Amino acid sequence: MGEHPQRKRPKNLYRTSEWCAFRARVIETDGGACTVCKRRPPEVILQVHHQGYDEGKKPWEYPIERCHTLCRGCHAREHGLIRPREGWDYLGEEDLGGLDGNCELCGTEIRYVHLIDHPRWHPMEVGCECCDKLTNTDEASLEQRKRTRLRDRRRRFMRSPRWKVKDGIHSITIDGLRSSSAKMISDGLAQSTAKAGTNTLPTPTSSRSACSIGS
Repeated sequence: MGEHPQRKRPKNLYRTSEWCAFRARVIETDGGACTVCKRRPPEVILQVHHQGYDEGKKPWEYPIERCHTLCRGCHAREHGLIRPREGWDYLGEEDLGGLDGNCELCGTEIRYVHLIDHPRWHPMEVGCECCDKLTNTDEASLEQRKRTRLRDRRRRFMRSPRWKVKDGIHSITIDGLRSSSAKMISDGLAQSTAKAGTNTLPTPTSSRSACSIGS
């Protein structure tokens, strides 16, 4: 049987002297540090990232301006191999009604799920602190503070000494407020009955239901 000719292994362009020289120029231009995390060797291994590729061009045939220096970790994030640490967008939140969810970043049990998105990663459902950290905003914290203020207002309203009982009916009189304003304060927990200059609101059967919004 005749011998098969040996197949020539493809040349690794990233081991050539041309690439090594080009890589060194890019890293020198960027000050010898990762352009994202600013770390340097020996703490990290530096690599060169191309912002885009042109068909037929060798990796060293690009303008230096189209390349930048990244450490191995930041380079992997740039290509979507590792979850990005920044650049996330806040999409909104959902109330699960109880601690029925888990933050996909830290694993903490959560009631309020914050949905975030990234162009190089799949959407994630996270808690308040992790949401603020990844989006570099305080949007989730602001929503949490709004809920806390509303909860405190409801508790003060339900525990007000102005509640009266007459003929087995609980009612409260709020002077100077129109019926729509009083109804807003109770947030649907009581219906307003407008009277001349006053509002009379029937109380819920239990103060517990008014505090069930959670924290």
